[in-house]
Amino acid sequence: MMYIDGMIDKDIIEIGDSGIGICSRDRIVHLLQSVQKPCFHVVSIRTPDDGIHPVDGMVDKALSVLPLEFDDVISTDLPLPPTHEHILELIDWSRDKDPIIIHCEAGVSRSSACAVAIAASRMSIPLAIEKVLNPWLHWPNELVIKHAAEILWCPQLESAMEDWRKLNLRNSAMFL
Repeated sequence: MMYIDGMIDKDIIEIGDSGIGICSRDRIVHLLQSVQKPCFHVVSIRTPDDGIHPVDGMVDKALSVLPLEFDDVISTDLPLPPTHEHILELIDWSRDKDPIIIHCEAGVSRSSACAVAIAASRMSIPLAIEKVLNPWLHWPNELVIKHAAEILWCPQLESAMEDWRKLNLRNSAMFL
């Protein structure tokens, strides 16, 4: 277990055995501002037409940065969905990178799905899901998962994620 620790308590990001951490845009900005030297890679998932992104001015604070632009949508009929090409680029880029912190706006959907995609390229599907997802924080984007399953030739990724969603919906309903 590794922790990347910023100067502010809320900026602690846990990076488990998977070598992958997930956070929001605000947390990655605070973390990059507080590190003394580059010690992790960053996947920066942005909303298209978001203008100048705060991470762009801090690329020297990370070992490397992969910027990706797509909306948090689950249909290819909607504007600017995640594409097969986005996820292929993500998986190819991540092959020799460790540790990786992935951020999107909220750190919930796009970033968690990308984390599962990377982890699934490195380990078994059940282990990938277990190692990177927190059911109280994450709800992976279904279209990103679909593309990852196609790229990795792993159709069971989609069904495993569907099972995970059902289980966590049922578990969270117990607390309502």
